[in-house]
Amino acid sequence: MAERLVFLTGHLAKARLERLLAGLGRTAFAWEIVDVGVKVAALMSEDIVK
Repeated sequence: MAERLVFLTGHLAKARLERLLAGLGRTAFAWEIVDVGVKVAALMSEDIVK
């Protein structure tokens, strides 16, 4: 089974992160991006992640 990675990010970085990951082509892992609902990921709190 392939490893699955979930990237938590904010609104501003989501599109750029998606382009970066898509640009990797085939990888040994599956990936998903979750926008946690904040503008900047650095503002994430433990409660937001939960």
